[in-house]
Formats: sequence, C-alpha cells, structure tokens
Amino acid sequence: MSSSPSSFRTRWLLLPAAALLATACASNSSAPAATATAAPAPVKVKVFVAAMFEIGKNTGDRAGEFQHWYERYWKDAQPIAVPGALQPVYCNTDGVCGAVLGMGKVNSSASMQAILLNPQLDFSQAYYVISGVAGTPPSRGTIGEVNWGTWLVDYDLGHRWAPEENKAGARPSCRARATRTTAASSSTPTSCAGP
Repeated sequence: MSSSPSSFRTRWLLLPAAALLATACASNSSAPAATATAAPAPVKVKVFVAAMFEIGKNTGDRAGEFQHWYERYWKDAQPIAVPGALQPVYCNTDGVCGAVLGMGKVNSSASMQAILLNPQLDFSQAYYVISGVAGTPPSRGTIGEVNWGTWLVDYDLGHRWAPEENKAGARPSCRARATRTTAASSSTPTSCAGP
C-alpha cells in the first residue's frame, strides 16, 4: 500500500488540472444559454403612483382615482403583469409608474408587496404618491375639501353590521363605532342622508 513520492505528486498535479479543464468546459457550454435567457434590466422607478380603485376602464369612462393619472402618463404604456397584484403596473419612459392596488388595507397592502418584490421593477430610489379619496357627510364637508384628521377610524371596507348601529336589513348607517365620546362626535349624524 505504499506509493512512491513521484506517483503521489503526479496525482496531486493531475487533480487541479482536471478540475480546471472541467470548469472551462462547463463555462463554455453554458455561456450561450445564459445570455439567451438573461432577464431584461428592471425598470428604474422614479415615482410610483398608487391608486386604490378605478371605476370601469382606465380611460374613456367615468374617472376614479387612477384614470386621470393613466391618461396623462401611461396611455401608451405596455402593462407589466405582476403576480399577486390586483392590476398591472404601467410605466413610462421617464420612470413614472403606477397601478390600482385595490380598496381596503388587505387588498392594497398585498398588491403593494407583490409590486415592491417584483424583480421587473427597481424601487431603490423611488418616491411614492398615494392617490386616495374618502367620504364625509354633506353637513360636515364639501366635495374637494381637504381635512387633516386628529383621529383615525379603521373601518376597512365597512362591510360589517352591529346591532347597535341599525336593525338588520335596514339602510346602512354612516356612523363608525365610537371608542370615545366627545362634544364633536355627539353632533355627528347617526344615519346616512339620502333616498
């Protein structure tokens, strides 16, 4: 079982040579395939506009939160499908991108997470614009009015019913469940005005 020093040295010299040869062969055979399937560079996003909903189509009908943005910035843009997002992302050549995320915190956060994690888009130096609307009773505000809130009522999409709010099957109430009674909240209407 003894081996001569020269045969031992020869085996150790052949081993790195064989490894080098195998590496060279492997890299030459896979190089054309790697360049043929290389993914395109991600879109460098400068500004991302996030809308919560759109009424109908992105153009040509009654405008929701997204339509005016779409008509100004992305009318000719190709949609980028993002798995997990509610709607596709649109980007122009200036790096301004946008999408409809969906209403409510679950839809919007799931869509936004899918978009941010998508390798087709680079958000490393992006600014974000959230385009959203909310409602107010006509006795407390007007269309286009801007309000800064001291308190936030997390009512998500408002698809709930509680016995203290109204009778089952009755017209929905406008009031949120109060957690604290103040002078301002006592003057808040208790039901929706209208037909």
